[in-house]
Amino acid sequence: MVPIFDGREMMVRTLTMLTARDVVKAQLRAQGYTLLHYKASELTAMAKAYYADNQAELVEQTEQQIMATPAFRVIWETDGLKYETALADRARLVEDFLERADEVIE
Repeated sequence: MVPIFDGREMMVRTLTMLTARDVVKAQLRAQGYTLLHYKASELTAMAKAYYADNQAELVEQTEQQIMATPAFRVIWETDGLKYETALADRARLVEDFLERADEVIE
């Protein structure tokens, strides 16, 4: 059976792993290694190990990033609605804003 996660949990998990992966890449570059010498699976394994060692810090960082990024915050505050739905809502808000801006300009 495939586990079912809500949108918020998936967002945190995904962004946290991306952050862990970026940290691992930065560490390797700082040590003078070229990322082309590593398979994606090796980088993923290193990122998972980094995540396991620094989970609390990474989750806290990710939650701060979510609240500081308007597109992520919309998804978070809509109780984890699907990404497409949040984007559609955001597009509608932008359209409404532009229509009101046009009315003010005229």
